[in-house]
Amino acid sequence: MHLNTEQLGSPLKVEGFIGGNSLVRKNDRSYCVINSQGEVILDNLGSYQAYQIEPIYYEGKEYLRLEDANYKKGIISNSGEVIVPFEYSEIEEKDNFVIAKKGNNPDYTYGVYSWEGEEILECKYLEAKSLNYGTQILAKDDESKWYLFDASGKEICSYGEYYSMGYSQTDS
Repeated sequence: MHLNTEQLGSPLKVEGFIGGNSLVRKNDRSYCVINSQGEVILDNLGSYQAYQIEPIYYEGKEYLRLEDANYKKGIISNSGEVIVPFEYSEIEEKDNFVIAKKGNNPDYTYGVYSWEGEEILECKYLEAKSLNYGTQILAKDDESKWYLFDASGKEICSYGEYYSMGYSQTDS
């Protein structure tokens, strides 16, 4: 592997490759992610003390979940495209969606992203769940009203005020 020192300078630290990518701490103490060919796929990660990098997979494609020293999480594609911005406390992969949480447990607000990087639901709901194998989303607002959305975020219907909602799926 050849590191592009024109882009990187002389790196201070190169972490081991995880899923074909590595986290690099540069001389200016900022971070970037490089692939196994030494090419920078995500730059300008800032001057943080620590980053965590974790590979995740969806439909045969590799993504990277990153966490900065301020515990903000985001997801990038293997080519460096930001899928979920680095502004969330927690991120969960559920079926066809990425459910992003802001705040602290138990006072999270929830938003939903597609694996293509589209924000499907703004991060303002008190709960969000993937239903029917990732074809629908159930979300509760701050007035305890539940909404059912399709996979694109279009509201299908809303329900009255309930503490919790669940569903049962049967084979027919």
